Amino acid sequence: MNDVGGPGRKAAVEVATYMGHGLTLAASTLGFLLLGRYLDGRFGTGPWLTALGALVGAAGGFYHVIHHLLRRQGDGDDASG
Repeated sequence: MNDVGGPGRKAAVEVATYMGHGLTLAASTLGFLLLGRYLDGRFGTGPWLTALGALVGAAGGFYHVIHHLLRRQGDGDDASG
């Protein structure tokens, strides 16, 4: 009774998890890029804040993804030992 939905449900949960990580990376990159673009227009700094925003957003997104994947890997190691 604990395995409601069977292996198809487990696969769907895995896919949704990884899609969520990809969307987090894309959203953080796009959000900071747009913030940088807005600040460039406001302060007239050219493309510098746009580029910086994209880099900061991508770095934050990668950090989030790697952090969660390593934590998930660590949880799997604890369960098997």
